[in-house]
Amino acid sequence: MQNLTQISQSSAGNITIGKKLSVGGQLISQLYHNLSDQSYTVLKIHNHDTTAEIGGLETKGDFKNATGLCLGQANYWSYEPTGGTGTPTTLSASENVVAVDTGMTMTAGNMYSVSGHAQLHGTMNGATVNVAGVIGVLSGEGANTQVLHMAGVQSAVSAGFVNPTTGTLSHFLANSTGTTVRDNLICALQSQYITNFVSFDAAGGCVFVNVAITAVNTSHALRILIGGVDHYIPVFSDLSWGA
Repeated sequence: MQNLTQISQSSAGNITIGKKLSVGGQLISQLYHNLSDQSYTVLKIHNHDTTAEIGGLETKGDFKNATGLCLGQANYWSYEPTGGTGTPTTLSASENVVAVDTGMTMTAGNMYSVSGHAQLHGTMNGATVNVAGVIGVLSGEGANTQVLHMAGVQSAVSAGFVNPTTGTLSHFLANSTGTTVRDNLICALQSQYITNFVSFDAAGGCVFVNVAITAVNTSHALRILIGGVDHYIPVFSDLSWGA
């Protein structure tokens, strides 16, 4: 604990570590603590006008254990309202927010509200290994004039990524080891506000153009895999196909 000699505290409650980090007067506890029933923030890092590639806080570590649970950064919160009952506006275990501020305009690049990035530089070689992509949330009431895409949930695969020799690569994967029956794979509430059920940028891959099915030409057909066998769903160009 030799670094403790570099920590000083003023009478106003400010703490300075080295001469690099200064924490405001709301910090009234030690940095490491095991407190309960406190109404104040123990440690807050607030950074303004950062131009560095890395923002206000970066945590990094190395896992040495070969077995067991490995969590790079974990936040555990238990909801225990006074009296046993509460009506919070939002209950969230962890929240990361990036915002385009009022009056600011973004014309290129990617914006992720929450990014969970799995980098595979080593080797995945196990029949029960699952790898997840990215989950994001859209909010705010700013003016949206032009974008390439907006997505509430998005999974991205980098160029040059190597497909698994055995197994599948999916952008959306519903996987469960339990036995609970799911009512829906996809459930779209307020579907009257959804323009298209699905959108493809061009034919190819799983979409085929001008397919003849039992002598009735359809505009497109979709390919789906059931039990390892290709099947096709006819798609018609207008709503009068059954007339």
